[in-house]
Amino acid sequence: MNRRRYYNLSIHDLQFSKEELVVNPDVFPSAKVGDIIEISSVNNTSSTSSSTTTTTMSTTSSSDHLSSSSKKLYLEIKTLSPVKGNLQISISKYIAAIFDFTVARRDVNVRIVSPEEACIDYIELSFKDQYIGRSDMWRLKLSLQNTCVYVLKKLSFSCMRAQVEAMLLNSQKVFSGLITQHTKFVFRSRSAKFFIFIQMSREMWDFAEDGLLYFEKAIHGFLKELFEKWKSLSANHSFTIIFCSRIFYDASDISDLPVGITEVGTDVDGKKY
Repeated sequence: MNRRRYYNLSIHDLQFSKEELVVNPDVFPSAKVGDIIEISSVNNTSSTSSSTTTTTMSTTSSSDHLSSSSKKLYLEIKTLSPVKGNLQISISKYIAAIFDFTVARRDVNVRIVSPEEACIDYIELSFKDQYIGRSDMWRLKLSLQNTCVYVLKKLSFSCMRAQVEAMLLNSQKVFSGLITQHTKFVFRSRSAKFFIFIQMSREMWDFAEDGLLYFEKAIHGFLKELFEKWKSLSANHSFTIIFCSRIFYDASDISDLPVGITEVGTDVDGKKY
């Protein structure tokens, strides 16, 4: 069934089936367990995503939904149990919401593709509130080989939990694909520990071109934008802000320094601090 055909797409919940994909074996007589199904909107007639652009690996906000008119979904057939009624092909409600297939009983393009056509080059996974070492990453990579994934898919293996954030194929962003032994992984933590050093230098009290003090721009600009970015990514980082400063001494010799100070530094102009 490599030829593209239109089928009626249904949406199911966990009470109907725990599988992400349900196909009617009477509608797909040539399908086998393990085959990879490609699902796309009838408006998507291009062989590649029409809106994909060259991009670098970047984290995707969990609140973003994908336009079904330009995205392809790859899922593996894991069961071919008999289906009652007029159901042809169905995907879970969670996937339908992500790919904007929220209208039930809509026509979609469906075809069985080869693993080579669905494979991806890079995948980015994020995790938080847990520690994952290199050995854990290696075991997670092995468990995901020959598995179809999609953006925002939640993964669970052993005690590890992760979420798919982005994927690349030929340096282009894609939204679903097959993980192979050649797929390269990028792991990003959403619960890292940060130390932010802010030097309270004399320039912090100078005015910038917009009329704000550089201290105000650091607090109400940089830090505010940073925390809002973390919030949009559902990050749970732990951070410590350290304010530091230097005191310059007008002294030509160590003996001229205040009592108790025995070691000082010297800047490029020869001033002691």
